Parts: sequence; structure tokens; C-alpha cells
Amino acid sequence: MDSRLLDALRYRLRGMRPVRLATWILLAGILLQTYVLTSGYLAPWGKRIWDLRTRTAWERTGLLSPWFGEDRTEFLGFIQETTSINSVIIFTNRAGPYGWRPVLQYFLFPRTVVLCPENGLNGCLGAYPGDGSYLVYLEGRPLPEDIPADAHFIPSGAVDGAGLYKLSTQSDLTVQGASPP
Repeated sequence: MDSRLLDALRYRLRGMRPVRLATWILLAGILLQTYVLTSGYLAPWGKRIWDLRTRTAWERTGLLSPWFGEDRTEFLGFIQETTSINSVIIFTNRAGPYGWRPVLQYFLFPRTVVLCPENGLNGCLGAYPGDGSYLVYLEGRPLPEDIPADAHFIPSGAVDGAGLYKLSTQSDLTVQGASPP
């Protein structure tokens, strides 16, 4: 910097009262913080929310949720598109969002959501046999021996290897054999 400029700055600062100097420093900090907050947080979130304005309420909830996210929301959209509104959707108990019945019921309403323990899946499938019942296949669960032999697999494009097993009215729940993808 030019020495004349530094001298002028020193002269200005020397003549300034401490309260006024602290006020200017605080104001500069506030302006910097406002810029960082706006450009790094508010603007991206505003754009994200603006892009979702035309989606349904359940899609906005899933896509903006940090614990649900895009893949899970798309998978539940696949279930909604594939099944009728009076269907029974059977999930095996697991940790995470796919194990929370109230959340699943919110996303899949008016379908009936059932959570079955993996060790008692045959009994659960026996309670909900027939057309209109679907068994959700995610993350290698349920195991192939727990899936009825005549269940028809419908693959999902949202999550690799995931999909639905459509249960038929004549499902023999003791026969193993429908192979997962």
C-alpha cells in the first residue's frame, strides 16, 4: 500500500472514538456474516424449495427430509404407482425409515401398511393373502425362502435390486422358490 494511504488510515483511526471503531468492526462482521449465510445456505435452500413447489406434499416432505432423501422417496413413489389405493403393502421389520410404520403410512396413504417380523413372515403373509397384497423386497430382505413360490416380482427403477412381490390369491405360503432379482 502507498505510505500516504496508510498514514491517512492511521490518522483516521487515531482520531476515531473506540465506540465508533467497535461499531464499524461489528457492522463489517454482520455484513460478512449475512453474505456468507445468504450465499452458502439461504440461496441454495431457496432454490431447492422453489424447484419442489409443484410436487405433492408427501414428495416435498420426503425430498427435503435429511433422513429420507431422494432414493427412498422415489421408491415409495414407485409403490404408489404400482399398487392400487386399497392394496396391502407388507414390509419386513428393519431399522431406519422403512421400519417406521407411521412414516410409511403417511407416504403410502390410503394403502394399508403392515410391518411383519422376518421370523414370522409366513404367518403375516397368511393374514393378508390375495390380490392387492404386495411384499416389499429391499436390501436382500425378505430371504428367498420366505417369499411365496407363485409371487410375481415387479422391479423398481428407483433402487437397484428392490421391488415388490405381488401375492396371488392361490399363494402357497409353505413352498419356497420365487427368486429375488
